[in-house]
Amino acid sequence: MKPVQKILIIVFFSIISSGLARANTYTLLIGMDVINDNAYLKKYNKVYDQSGTSGVFKDIISLKRITGPNKHIVTELRGKEATRGAILKAISDIGELIKAGDQFLFYYSGHGDFIPDQNGDEKSKFDQVMVAYDDFLVDDEIDLMMVKYFTKTKNIMIVDACHSGSSYKNMNFFIDFKLGANKNKFTNEMLALKQLVETKECQITTILDEPYDLLYFGATPDGELAQGDQSGGLLTFLLNNIVRDAKENGEWNKYSYEKLACELSKAMKKKKQSLQFLAIGRGAKDFAKLVPFKTY
Repeated sequence: MKPVQKILIIVFFSIISSGLARANTYTLLIGMDVINDNAYLKKYNKVYDQSGTSGVFKDIISLKRITGPNKHIVTELRGKEATRGAILKAISDIGELIKAGDQFLFYYSGHGDFIPDQNGDEKSKFDQVMVAYDDFLVDDEIDLMMVKYFTKTKNIMIVDACHSGSSYKNMNFFIDFKLGANKNKFTNEMLALKQLVETKECQITTILDEPYDLLYFGATPDGELAQGDQSGGLLTFLLNNIVRDAKENGEWNKYSYEKLACELSKAMKKKKQSLQFLAIGRGAKDFAKLVPFKTY
């Protein structure tokens, strides 16, 4: 091999290596151990039991422990800091920085709820919401952010809250212009049910077609309550235990998101709670094969 060829090969692999090294994972941790009771009572006539979120600070610690070795770029919002506006701004700030090939991890621990569907895109006729400090964060808003900023990135969303089967959104909206009617409006809602069965079998084959790739972990179906106390949310508590044990046993690098979801689903089932794991987007099946929380 000629010296020039050797130099070109070295430069080529250096470029590839440096490109991989520059990939980042941006993590947004949201912990709602405190909310503005008066705001929710006044706006929605709702009162939330804060004993169920008394362990949220432990959930945040657990996520830091899980992701820490992977050098994520972390933004944390808790309690009074985590207003609806602050959360949306944090997502958009990350969206302005993130580039193709990077990862975005969105984590929320707190109260979840549902409200009447605002735009007719939910088969259930309800939108899922996360309870920020001062107002609801609606699933439609999350979907808009994902479409705007995160179509060229790998994305993970973990929601440890009640009614969190589809806090990211869960539908595929097709317009039949010829007929002037909606066609297959709720396709993804039907396919999601099939994927949930596949999760229990530890193999995802169904595609949920969205403009972004997202691996979604929800603590419960949309119509059910999640367990939580001073130990934290059940999903996060069990997730932390699985990751910890796998690392201590030297097995972690053999894990994938798919395998993690399968084990987490089984562990939660024993506690009478149903994990909602969905691989969303055309690249999500391949993404689900990767070692969890590692930056690629």
